[in-house]
Amino acid sequence: ILRQQLLGPLTKQQEDMLDSFKQDCGRLTKLVRGLLQLSKLESGKIKPSEEVVDMRALIESAVSQVQLQFKEKGIEIVVNVPSMIPSIVGDTQQISWVVLNLLNNAHQHTPSGGHVELSTKVIGDELFTSVKDSGNGIPEEYLDKIFNKFVQVKHPNDPTPGSVGLGLSIAKDIVEMYGGKIWVESEVNKGSTFTFQLPVQQGTTT
Repeated sequence: ILRQQLLGPLTKQQEDMLDSFKQDCGRLTKLVRGLLQLSKLESGKIKPSEEVVDMRALIESAVSQVQLQFKEKGIEIVVNVPSMIPSIVGDTQQISWVVLNLLNNAHQHTPSGGHVELSTKVIGDELFTSVKDSGNGIPEEYLDKIFNKFVQVKHPNDPTPGSVGLGLSIAKDIVEMYGGKIWVESEVNKGSTFTFQLPVQQGTTT
């Protein structure tokens, strides 16, 4: 109601304060959702699904959801996915969550004018999905704990506080639940590449 100025016009300072409130509420909402998801995963309430997941369609859907925010920040997003890739066994919503989390992290840590590439490749019976950015990179001391709960990498030039530190931990739990692995390669000021691998569904190509 206040932001719509239904109760009267706002000063510039009041608008800035409301924007700050909105960002804080967004972070709190993200934290609560992350805690709930993590709690379900760790309690065993979320069971592995045996759904056949069309990874190409999943990736296209995930990219369409973030394209606008990438465009608004001036970040080029490139999708390098073969026209035919094998499906995997899992849960579409959960695997989509992993891809979106990696894309959102790349968006957060890549400055305007940078680029992000999402790519896939098949090696043997494994499908590898990577999100590579030209962002800030991750200091070496964080590389071995970036997937731990509540670990946040805050760079001096970040305009807002870092993430709540749950996303990558949840992504790791989901990937490992389906027999996969996730890791990162990074260098400060040169960007990061997050990759996860999952077993392919035998005899399927989409």
